[in-house]
Amino acid sequence: MTASTRSGSSGASRGLAIAPTPPGRLGEAADPGALLAYLRELRDWVAQRKRELDGLDAAAQRSADPDDYTADVTLSMALWQSVSDRCLSLDTLWDAGRADAITREKMSQVIWGRLASGTATGGLTLSLVEACRLSDALAAQLRARLAFDPRASDAAVRVSALRAALERLRELVKQEPSWSAQVDLLSTRVDDVAVRAARGGDVDGVLHNLEVDAARAERDLVVTTATKLRQARSAEAEAADLASDRARAASEVAALEHRRLRLLGLVERCLAEIASAPRYAVPDVAALGSVPGDREGLDAFTRRLDTVVRAMDRVEEAYGRPLEEREELVGLLTGYRTMAARQSRGHDAAVAVALGRAEQALAAVPCDVGAARLAVTTFRELVRTPAPSSAAAAPSSSASSASSGAASPGAAHDPAATGVRP
Repeated sequence: MTASTRSGSSGASRGLAIAPTPPGRLGEAADPGALLAYLRELRDWVAQRKRELDGLDAAAQRSADPDDYTADVTLSMALWQSVSDRCLSLDTLWDAGRADAITREKMSQVIWGRLASGTATGGLTLSLVEACRLSDALAAQLRARLAFDPRASDAAVRVSALRAALERLRELVKQEPSWSAQVDLLSTRVDDVAVRAARGGDVDGVLHNLEVDAARAERDLVVTTATKLRQARSAEAEAADLASDRARAASEVAALEHRRLRLLGLVERCLAEIASAPRYAVPDVAALGSVPGDREGLDAFTRRLDTVVRAMDRVEEAYGRPLEEREELVGLLTGYRTMAARQSRGHDAAVAVALGRAEQALAAVPCDVGAARLAVTTFRELVRTPAPSSAAAAPSSSASSASSGAASPGAAHDPAATGVRP
């Protein structure tokens, strides 16, 4: 058992909760035995801190000005709730000791990973360890302000609690070295009051001031380190996003360079094959310059890239559409030419003339797409309109049959027809 753990157990027995020492570290599966001991001590801490906060809250309500303590009590309750929730999560993952290595690594994430502690803490992101330390500091500050001390006037225990707070402060100073002078001063003051207490001196007033200063320092240092870490992580995320966006922009520039070469070929083909072709310039991607390395410059560069993309879309539409329409007209003419052949309309003079004009218009270089469209439309309408001679063919055939039928009776009385000579 570590020194801090022993202090926590001793403090709990006297009505003071001190957070236990966490096992393992972020990204590794903690030892099962260490996890079990930590879970037991954390459950005790959660229960003891709740009783302690209830007592502090009641004392605050009885004070002359309860509103002075509302913010600290609310924050302490929010931190306790955050720790309690994560303690329940750890119990669930532990599953009565059935947690495997992967699950124990998840437990380390719950212990050491930073999560938002709720709106009551201003959205501050704290690990479970930091939340416990901040709760200890706030509780100590409230006890000092309210003169509410479950340990009575036991100077030795109070000094022990201050030493435990100093150890936590030293751990935090590793992340924020600028506080080392203040922590060293607190340590000197604690050593001095410990000597005076051992000699039997009256140190209640000095201890009170030390507890207030140590609690305030721990609270501020926890908030400072958490805030700086959040800012550092935010800066890392922004740098990663910038690198990703720069790579994406560079890739888009390369793609637009290839697209520009295709568009130049499309423009050249359209100008050669289509009459009255549009006149649009193909954007030069190289004119944009290199991809900027800063966020503001990259955002402006990306907007210019979007403008280039829209311009290329217009160029592709303007030069590609006439060529596509000509191909569509060729396919349409082929289909109706086949239809005319099936209807035996190939010898129809009007149809033949319209077909020739359409073929000539589509084969012209450069091709006048408007004239070709009109010629193909004319041919299509002729093919879809029934031939005028087909309606007259039926009556003519009927008249011929009737004439033949009328001559037959006469032939029977004609001697010449019978071949008999009179």
